[in-house]
Amino acid sequence: MAKPGRRTGLRSRRPQGHEGSTPSVRTDGQTTTKGGEHGLPYRARVDERWFLNLPGFHGGAYALAYVEDTRERDLLRDYGCVDPDCDECPFNFEPRMILELADCHGRIALEFDVDSEAGRANSLHKLDTLLATLRVFREGLVAECGEYDRRERELDALGR
Repeated sequence: MAKPGRRTGLRSRRPQGHEGSTPSVRTDGQTTTKGGEHGLPYRARVDERWFLNLPGFHGGAYALAYVEDTRERDLLRDYGCVDPDCDECPFNFEPRMILELADCHGRIALEFDVDSEAGRANSLHKLDTLLATLRVFREGLVAECGEYDRRERELDALGR
C-alpha cells in the first residue's frame, strides 16, 4: 500500500496472465539522485516492480526490472587525471541495469553487459533463455496440476 500523499503511478495495463497480481509502486518519468541533492540524476527507461503472489498469499515475492535511460548523459570525465595531453580523460559507461527476482526464501540478481558486441549478445541470450525456461516451466506446472487433481479424484473415489 502506498504511503499517504505518495503518487504510485500504477500502470493501467498488466502483463498477460496477471489479472490478480498487484503491481507495486513505480516512479516512471521521475528523476532520482544518487548521493543526495547534488548527486548524479538517474532517469528510467524501464522501471517495473511487480508483486508475484496473488493477494492473500504469503508476501515478499517480487520481480524488479530497471534500465537507466542514458539519452541525456554525456561521456564521463576523470577530473583527477594527471596526463597533461588528455582532455579530462573522457570514458563511456554502462547504464545502470537491475533484474531481480525474489520469493520468501531467496533473491537473485542477474547481471547484463552492453559494453561490447559479445557482452550484448550474451545478455540477450541470457534473457531469451530465461524467457524460454519460464515458458516451458509454466507448461510443466499446468500439466502437473492436472495430475495432482487426478490423484485427488482417486483418493475421493477410495473414500479417503
